[in-house]
Amino acid sequence: MASTGLLGINPFRGGNVAIDISSRPTQLSIGLMQKQQAKAEAVDKYFKDWEKSINPAGLSKAEVDIFAKKLKEVQEFGIKNKQAITNPSKYGYDAQSTLMAGFKDLQSFVDQGKQATAERKAFKDFINTQIKSGKRVSDNYLDVLNKAMLPVSAGYVPPDVMQVDIYDPHDEKKFTTNVWGGIKLPTKEVFEKEIINNKPTGKVIKKTYETLDDNTVKNAMLGAINEYKTSKGTREHFDELFKDKDFTSQINENFRKRFNKDISSGSDLAVGYALTQKPGGLIKSEAPDYDWQTKFNKTQAAINSRAADDDDYIDPVETYLSDARSGKTFAGTVGENIEIMNLPEIVTKDLGKNKKAAIIGRGVGDGNYYNIFYQKDNKGNPTELIDWGKTERIPESQIRASVVSRALPSSAKAKLIRGSGGAKTKTGNKKPKPY
Repeated sequence: MASTGLLGINPFRGGNVAIDISSRPTQLSIGLMQKQQAKAEAVDKYFKDWEKSINPAGLSKAEVDIFAKKLKEVQEFGIKNKQAITNPSKYGYDAQSTLMAGFKDLQSFVDQGKQATAERKAFKDFINTQIKSGKRVSDNYLDVLNKAMLPVSAGYVPPDVMQVDIYDPHDEKKFTTNVWGGIKLPTKEVFEKEIINNKPTGKVIKKTYETLDDNTVKNAMLGAINEYKTSKGTREHFDELFKDKDFTSQINENFRKRFNKDISSGSDLAVGYALTQKPGGLIKSEAPDYDWQTKFNKTQAAINSRAADDDDYIDPVETYLSDARSGKTFAGTVGENIEIMNLPEIVTKDLGKNKKAAIIGRGVGDGNYYNIFYQKDNKGNPTELIDWGKTERIPESQIRASVVSRALPSSAKAKLIRGSGGAKTKTGNKKPKPY
């Protein structure tokens, strides 16, 4: 199984047993579906056998037996009370009324039996339709059906679909989308040396990786918990998976590293599993190229060579830096004044810490470059007063390298390397502004 990218290794492998975390949830989903289908098929078979016992009036065998018993009781009453029934003017109407009530009860029983038969079949067909459509049906539907299969007047309870939970099964794709859909993973860039035939070519390959930081993990955790709480199918899925101790143990390895605790519930397992679905990794790899330091060294060597051969040669990097002067000067330490430089962000990010754009200044007197930090007021907002305690000097080679690799036009660099770049004062090109 492929590496997740979290640690550069597969964290879901332990001991001598490898648990395929991608197939285990799928196996569970298939198993739950097959379990429901098997129940539905068993109910269908039971109903087919039961329907064979239904008489033309729509009564089951048990109900026919009850009907026969009731009929016998009515008949026996009629025989016993024949004179009173046939001579109501002499004996009154009570016996005749009782006999008629008995016959009405028999007719009502038949009607109730017909209705019960229709209700049982409608309930069974509705449940089976839901199962065939892919819905999950709570196991108590069998209890509802069992009570409905009892004979009328002998325990029969009309089946009520409102007593049964019908819900969507866990959807792996939907789960991952809902957890990760609104989360943008942070990235980091790594430069790897290009090796051909076990020898470095001098070029590097820029690779971009997605990573998981604490904030991203927190957002994914909240998303997974929400899915677990709001989706009955997802809750059922991970509660069942939680019973699989081997699977849970493998997910737990990475879960413990992230949260400093063990998985103790289906909800925890949902979180741990969610982190395996988008764990970061390589998303982009660019064509091999020389790194910026090598490019700078090549260009600087060309500049030095031109300057050595031509006294009138003007350094294009110095010209670029000279043109970047802002005219805004701050009083520095030891009498040194610092002028802020107007440099593009692509350069200031190179020179700042953690790739954050820096504020670059240059000493008016000594020509040294500085990474400027401003003081903050009592509310934490930056002021225009330089914090000389934090302001640091930047090596000239570093700022020149960044300008050459990031800002100097490609045509200028190409000319420098070919030996045709630069400028001479006698051609009328402007000289750098003096410091």
